[in-house]
Amino acid sequence: MPVLTSLEDPAIQPYTTLKQLTYHPHHFSYTVAEGTKVVERLLRSPVPIISLLCTPEQYDHFQPLIQQKAIPDENVFIAPRALIEQIVGFKYHQGIMALLERPVPEKLAALSPPYVVLNGISNAENVGLITRSARSFGFTSLITDAATCSPFLRRAVRVSMGMCFEMRWHQTPNLSEAIAILRDNGTTVIGVELLPDAQPLHAVALPANAAFIFGSEGDGIADSILQRCDVVVKIPTVSATHSLNVAMAATIALYEYRRNVPMDQ
Repeated sequence: MPVLTSLEDPAIQPYTTLKQLTYHPHHFSYTVAEGTKVVERLLRSPVPIISLLCTPEQYDHFQPLIQQKAIPDENVFIAPRALIEQIVGFKYHQGIMALLERPVPEKLAALSPPYVVLNGISNAENVGLITRSARSFGFTSLITDAATCSPFLRRAVRVSMGMCFEMRWHQTPNLSEAIAILRDNGTTVIGVELLPDAQPLHAVALPANAAFIFGSEGDGIADSILQRCDVVVKIPTVSATHSLNVAMAATIALYEYRRNVPMDQ
């Protein structure tokens, strides 16, 4: 295994230049997973790993999983913690990172209910947080439109704690058509939006076969998508002039779903 001593080593340029996106002509198909829990989920997932960068201690800890993943020795780079901290940009780092190709979105038919649907959410942290909450409450199907950032952006991966690797993901160029297909298959489409005529979340009977739609904080769910929802719900707040962050709202809505629909349904 190569032992690295400098950021100038070309072997680790993918880890240091992803923000500038200059190291590869197809840079948008790559991302980095970083941190112990994130990389562990990646190692346990079916997602292929291109290379691994870690401290000697982390290599010893994860050696069984690394060998099980069949990562070639020449693609496992060992570096001191101080060097990895320079790559990340701050002192605290857990000493392990992995380079991977972003998973290709699956066909809608490959996903199964319940679904989380994201409409125009471009903030990677919000996408990561929603993905983390979705998986925590037993969801495995994520649908995004073209205006939503990939759940496999570096920041989204980190914020999701690697739970994106446990999700099935479909990206649709036409969210209205995707919703129509879900409804034709018996899915109840639920828009979560703070509208005056929306029903309180706790007052709605939530079916097992459900799709929850969340929109951007700036614009909310698009009107054309709201019109296709079977029901629109809101999370009542004390102040009518303040709404929750979309990731917070998603966490509450998905928890309420799981509270009403146990995992065995």
